[in-house]
Amino acid sequence: MLTLLPKTPDAAGRERIYVQLADLSGDSLELAAPHWEAALAEAHKAGDTYGCKDALDFLVRKFADRDTRRAEKYIALSDSILPGSRHALFRSSLYAYYLWKQMNDNNSIETVTRALEELKGKNYDRLTPEERIEWELLTGLAIDFSSVTTEAYDNIAKAIPYVERALENLRKYPLEERLHLEKICHDELSDLYMLCKDKRAEEQIGQCIDLHRKWLAMDDRFERPHRDTTGYMMRAYAKMVYLRDLISRDKLNEYYQKCIGLARARGDMAEIYSTSARYYQCTGDYERAVAYIDSTITVYKSKGIKADLAPIYATQSYLYEEMGDYKNALKAVRTTNNIRFNERVEEAQSSLAEMQTLFEVGRLEFEKSRLTGRIRFIALLAGGILVLLLVGWSVYQYVMVRQLKQIRRQLTDANEEITRQSRRAMESEKMKTAFINSMCHEIRTPLNAINGFSDLLLEGDHDHNTRREFREQIWASTTALTTLLENMLELSSLVSSEEPLPLAETDLGLLCAERLQIQRELSQNPSVEYILKGGGGVAAPASSRPMKPI
Repeated sequence: MLTLLPKTPDAAGRERIYVQLADLSGDSLELAAPHWEAALAEAHKAGDTYGCKDALDFLVRKFADRDTRRAEKYIALSDSILPGSRHALFRSSLYAYYLWKQMNDNNSIETVTRALEELKGKNYDRLTPEERIEWELLTGLAIDFSSVTTEAYDNIAKAIPYVERALENLRKYPLEERLHLEKICHDELSDLYMLCKDKRAEEQIGQCIDLHRKWLAMDDRFERPHRDTTGYMMRAYAKMVYLRDLISRDKLNEYYQKCIGLARARGDMAEIYSTSARYYQCTGDYERAVAYIDSTITVYKSKGIKADLAPIYATQSYLYEEMGDYKNALKAVRTTNNIRFNERVEEAQSSLAEMQTLFEVGRLEFEKSRLTGRIRFIALLAGGILVLLLVGWSVYQYVMVRQLKQIRRQLTDANEEITRQSRRAMESEKMKTAFINSMCHEIRTPLNAINGFSDLLLEGDHDHNTRREFREQIWASTTALTTLLENMLELSSLVSSEEPLPLAETDLGLLCAERLQIQRELSQNPSVEYILKGGGGVAAPASSRPMKPI
């Protein structure tokens, strides 16, 4: 096909070749993306609206959670390639999907909040009909995500009317214009119905499947034998399995078989294992569900698939508990806690590093004020000398001009640094909020473990070893909670203290050995080997200059 490109003079022919190459690339984004970009350029030259939408939809969906800058570039490109009100809903669908992925995959609600603020900044009466639909959908997304992240699940139902109004307003447009945005609305509404235990969730997923088929049927340009038409259908049927009690057992079996059939045809083992685990959990076959969860985790790790393993292990611990296998349930709970603990520690360390910029901004503000006062003093002094010493004006002017230029350069550099630090401080404030939320979750994790294992310890007849393991887990969670609170108190004390830190000669080798031992005890991971090279006796002398508190 590549050899045919130089011999193909028309844009439509070159677009066909690039699309066929992209279809042959399969799931490899690295191979498919350049072909889709080339197909987009040729489709634009040929005036192929379907081709432009197909390429943009693929590129935005694939890069929305992988490379936000590239996704934003394609969204901006759609404004120039598909301008006008006729394609406004399609452009909104690209933006809405990008925001939806940012919330669900990157846990970022700020993007949706900024988009809503931009819309709210306009006069509602002056919003276009398409912008009003976008406003309704984004409001529903924001309510949904904020309710889940804050665990205020009773508020989820408040998002439903906004998405329903967006769908109602979309029906006024032709199918070709509204199809992509309507599919996103049905997808979001199915999630909301599912969370609210509303049986209409099945109908919404069915609407998504129907719209997907209609979009494929619109492509009558040329044959595409290698086009992947099963991926979306497979994921839709897998989503049906999540409905559990909202559909009958016969329908559950039907959707499961359809999903597995498509997954086997695609060779998608990760989908086969994860959907089977969910299916057998719904049917009460916990032993097979646990086995499929193990297979799912193995596939994720071997193929490097990005996934949050903590809830998967948590589900596995629940299944083990239902089976009466408390030993494996305890092991799964420990794995879940270790994963969440490590994630929270990394987030907390990143947040603390960013918060340090807040203190640097204060210092720079002081420097700016000092330099400003110095300039004012020099200006007043220069005015007095000009009045009193006219004779020495020329010499004085030469000296002062040099000093003022130097001070001006310092002030300019300070202003630039303050601007940079201010931006970092704004980001740090957001990180501070995220840090507080993380601490709340982090405190809740050991508390839940303590409560859970205390209940297990008090209820049921367990052997001595099992009860000892429960007590050890309670002690570990209590220690983790105490350490977390002590670290937070120590950090608060260091931040609020204005006294200089005490200085003393320190054995660095002994200090490193102590920290290594603490890390070994916190990790409790026998597969990790901790090695300390070098001996003690290396001392760090105390400085005679007092240190400022951190």
